[in-house]
Amino acid sequence: LLAEPSLDIAVARVECTLIGVVVLTLVTGFMTPQSRRQVFYLRARRLAGQAVGHAVDLLRSGSDRLVGDGESRFIVEVSEVEAAARLVSAGSVEGYRRLRHVDALLVASLSVVAAGMAWSCALRRAGRAPDPAVIEQLDALAARLNAPSDDGAFRPGLTIAVEDGSRLSGRFITSVESLVQAAAALETDPADADARSFGAKLTYLAPHREWGLAWRTGAITGTAALVASVLGHWSGSALAELSVLAVCIFSMVLGSMAMPQRIAPHMLKGVVVGVIAALLYRLLLQPHVDTTPELVLSIAPFLLLGGLARAATRTALPSIDANMVFLLAGQAVLPAVALDVGRVLQGALAMLAAATVVTVSFMLMPRRPETQAINAADTIRRDLQRLARRQSSTDGEWQAQTSRQILRLTLHLGRAQALSRRMPTGLLAVLNLGHAMAELGDFAAGSGTHANARPEEQLLAGQAMALLAIPDRDPPDTSAALRTLAARADQTLLADVIEDVAASLLESTTTLRFGL
Repeated sequence: LLAEPSLDIAVARVECTLIGVVVLTLVTGFMTPQSRRQVFYLRARRLAGQAVGHAVDLLRSGSDRLVGDGESRFIVEVSEVEAAARLVSAGSVEGYRRLRHVDALLVASLSVVAAGMAWSCALRRAGRAPDPAVIEQLDALAARLNAPSDDGAFRPGLTIAVEDGSRLSGRFITSVESLVQAAAALETDPADADARSFGAKLTYLAPHREWGLAWRTGAITGTAALVASVLGHWSGSALAELSVLAVCIFSMVLGSMAMPQRIAPHMLKGVVVGVIAALLYRLLLQPHVDTTPELVLSIAPFLLLGGLARAATRTALPSIDANMVFLLAGQAVLPAVALDVGRVLQGALAMLAAATVVTVSFMLMPRRPETQAINAADTIRRDLQRLARRQSSTDGEWQAQTSRQILRLTLHLGRAQALSRRMPTGLLAVLNLGHAMAELGDFAAGSGTHANARPEEQLLAGQAMALLAIPDRDPPDTSAALRTLAARADQTLLADVIEDVAASLLESTTTLRFGL
């Protein structure tokens, strides 16, 4: 006897969900204002111009570090643009197609500044200055990237000639060309901005994945839903359904947020207001509702007030949950539910109790962004160890993954409001360290660009990699030992590579010690 009503209820809920999706799509599609994507793309392009400008400053000054907190401010800007990219692109097919190009532009911008640091350091060690013609070309490129409109400057074939032909100048020019190609792809016609990458995958940004956080959030949400369901079934009360539903919804919503402890108090306020509104509706209005027009008119004032609250800045956050809880607990249906004051109060208390347990739990066990930033630094250290043991992936994948961890570390410190006092220096030096270690690994293995390395060079490079593979060794001590090995290489190309590793390791000391 229960099969048919259960099936009818299930079908009705599916239909209700589909109706809601269609209505929401139509309303948001026609009434939501267009996001200012072109303004955002201009911001991303000007960020690329800043990267080239920073590289020029490094080369002119002969420094391997930006003046003051220039490096920190630049990385923060890259992190903010990357975080905004998904929001700006939401609801736009064209926007999602161009996300790949935005990511490529951002990682190329990081790469240009990092490569500029490495090249500037090498020039200073050699007692040389960059070619003035190169500086002039870079200045012109920065100006065109910072221009308010595209004047045809972003041609993928644009190159900058460097006469010394050194390995670090070659890496720098490759980074600049990747940046130009990314800027050109971002400015292309929307019809051509598809999901495929432009030409070869020169640069890309690894996805933002925090597996530990994902497992913990899923375990907490799943456990809360399971415990609530078991208790609800054990109680045998029909009113437990609202409590179980509330636990599932609130734990999933809060668990998906970056900083749930900041939203939980607003959610609790909204739940309280929603429960009070539902009580007023069920006790005062619902008993008098008999027809569909009366039902619509009875809930219209609540929906109007909820909409106005959602539009107001001060009440926008709690009003989301207030509206949802009112619709759940108000049970505005036909035929109207028989009035039972005791059951109405019990249902309201069940909803309120579930919301209180979930929100208070998130407030008492807050998600700590500083810990997440330390986890990002741990990931960088672990990846460096894998690279030193030659267990890591290709150099391009290292760059994509480390760029992501740098942005992740910066993002979490910003959320913790500890950016100014805890931002480590030498973040971009970590990128240079990875590049130099990958090249040193080629020497040790006699592969890649150094397939013709002599046996004695392979042995010396292997000793250098063994030093880097020692866990928890102090970076300055390792850097000093590497410079001793570089002296034994007797001014060969291998000596330059070991010197690059030593210099980058010393420069990135603060980052590699972060959180220890």
